[in-house]
Amino acid sequence: MLIKLARAGGRALAGGNAAQAAAGFAANLLLVRFVVPEDFGRFPVILATVNLALVMASLRTNILIIRYPEAGLDSRRLAVYHSISVIETILVTLGAALWLALAEDAGPLELSLLAAIGLAHWLNLNKAFFERSMAYGRIAICETATSLTGHAVSVVAVLTGLGALSLYLREIVAALVQAAALGRASALTLHPLVWPSAAEWRGVLAEARGAWADGVLEGALARVVILCTAALGGERAAGLLAQAQRLAGVRHQVLAPMVTRVAGTWFGQTTDAGEKTAGRRRLLVMVALPLAIAAAEGQCLFADPVVPWLFCENWRAAAPLLAALGGFILFNTLFEIGRSYALAGGLTLPLMAGRLCQYGGLGLGLALAQADPAMGAALGLSVAAIAAFTLTEALLRRREER
Repeated sequence: MLIKLARAGGRALAGGNAAQAAAGFAANLLLVRFVVPEDFGRFPVILATVNLALVMASLRTNILIIRYPEAGLDSRRLAVYHSISVIETILVTLGAALWLALAEDAGPLELSLLAAIGLAHWLNLNKAFFERSMAYGRIAICETATSLTGHAVSVVAVLTGLGALSLYLREIVAALVQAAALGRASALTLHPLVWPSAAEWRGVLAEARGAWADGVLEGALARVVILCTAALGGERAAGLLAQAQRLAGVRHQVLAPMVTRVAGTWFGQTTDAGEKTAGRRRLLVMVALPLAIAAAEGQCLFADPVVPWLFCENWRAAAPLLAALGGFILFNTLFEIGRSYALAGGLTLPLMAGRLCQYGGLGLGLALAQADPAMGAALGLSVAAIAAFTLTEALLRRREER
């Protein structure tokens, strides 16, 4: 039964994400012709600053909800998980608002973006209650409608002369549409709000320790890449890298639902250790070939002649960055499969070892290309993905063969 639900859910989410990727790619083609790299750079820098606060503080209750055994998931535990998700969202959003207002001279636009990010964060946590059933069809429809609406708004905004403002409007509108769509589809779950007892706080903190550490290292890396690139090479370099990463991540965007959300839920609900191991290895084989083809495309088809033709001459410098991200394209998704497996099983050591390898790889790339911070970051991301997958998979296999 679980396998049938996983397959159906994977197809629904993969189809929806394919539509989202296509719409995002088409919208991006238009946006880059009206927004220069410097303006693109400003947006991801602000986004990274805000998201970093959420990354550091979130207890990842969505992971806890999905992997908790059905027998022990009573009404009190559900209420505690829900309440903690609300508490962390409010506190972190208010703290980030204060920081942006004082340190970054943020105005109404930046604060509106912050509110949208906070809302999207809570929606992502809350969806886990519904996702336990693996009924991903409704979720896929909501998420696809949200993405398509956000991209449509950004296209209309940029065509009417709003420039970089279109990027902010996309995120704000998308968060509001997602909330409305999930609510209409009955995919939001509003348990009673309670204040957890001291024992409950300690229990959740202990339970969330591995997932929190993984999320902090993952989220911090993504933001550190952009912030360091901006600090070393300026907002133009950050904008070029962000655009190259966006292109490099298209294949992962399509495959991510299967290798993270559906696979993660399946790993968490399946009790047979041998079945879970075999499932992870089959999944690695299934996705390796399309990822290898995608990496080759990054090296060849979307290299120097194609990127300027698609995005105009302003973005020519993004072409070598995309080529340098070939290792990231291939190995990042493979690593995410191992990550989903480790999180579901509470296997902290292999996961943390892989995460630390990512930082070492990034540092190596930056050291090798000091004169070009964007290229250094791109190379570093590829080395990071290769090292993280190799070490995590080796540790998982060693554990399984004992």
